[in-house]
Amino acid sequence: MKVLRRIILGVLLVLILLCLVPLGAYFWSQWAAAQWGCEFGVPMGRDGCVVDGVDRAPMLIQAYSAAAVLVLTLPVAFISTIVGLVILAKRPAEKTSDDV
Repeated sequence: MKVLRRIILGVLLVLILLCLVPLGAYFWSQWAAAQWGCEFGVPMGRDGCVVDGVDRAPMLIQAYSAAAVLVLTLPVAFISTIVGLVILAKRPAEKTSDDV
């Protein structure tokens, strides 16, 4: 039973991390635009963001638009966190001599 509990907690942890990937993409796009000296938002779509001769605007806009997926992934991460906390709060049943 302990092994099954650890597997479930591991799967929940991976699920929570995957649900937070769009949030990381959103923050990365903001950070990268600031580092490259680009104005983020509507001007980026119009003027672009040229870094070393390559327009990075499409990549940044795509990463920024991943924030829309958070509407779906954040509730899943929240529910997974609650389930994980419930699993952690329950103590595994101790073995008695009758279980052997």
